[in-house]
Amino acid sequence: MYNFEKMKEATQLMMEAVGVQNDEHSKETPDRVAKMGEILYQTDKDPKDYIKLFPKGSQEVVMQKEIPFYSFCAHHHLPFYGKAAIMYAPNETNIGLSKLARITRHFSKGFTTQEQLTKDVAEFIYSSELKPKGVVVIIDSTHTCMTIRGVRAPGVQTRTKEVQGEINPETLNQFWLYVGNPSSFGY
Repeated sequence: MYNFEKMKEATQLMMEAVGVQNDEHSKETPDRVAKMGEILYQTDKDPKDYIKLFPKGSQEVVMQKEIPFYSFCAHHHLPFYGKAAIMYAPNETNIGLSKLARITRHFSKGFTTQEQLTKDVAEFIYSSELKPKGVVVIIDSTHTCMTIRGVRAPGVQTRTKEVQGEINPETLNQFWLYVGNPSSFGY
């Protein structure tokens, strides 16, 4: 559970640790950071609340890409951000299209790894009331922990993929074409 007061205290301690002077520019910083933390780290809903189902419209898969997200590296507490692509093979129902973005945003809040985020989104959709035949989640992102520290390699993209259930190879190839440039990742 997010703790506003502890975040303020932690921010003040960090400012002191790095030598930030308490002047007119920074005196309200602990409050600002704590308010920002409510947006970045707090998950205020159960992800099941995002499920809204509709009668299945066709036998074909549903594909969505360019779902923006941002998260924080569990190892370095620096941001990583990018885009997700989701495909599912409907069984009896379809999920509201906006719900895929809401689910992705829910699981990206707080501290995680890209691999875990990819898995969490796929597993949640697959095990939800939607009961799809199969789900594929692909996430492409940039990690600021690789850009501004350590290897200092700006522009590096990381792609992760998680498959749950049954997706036939032809359909998976259609998804790769939709997402773009599958051969550069050896899939």
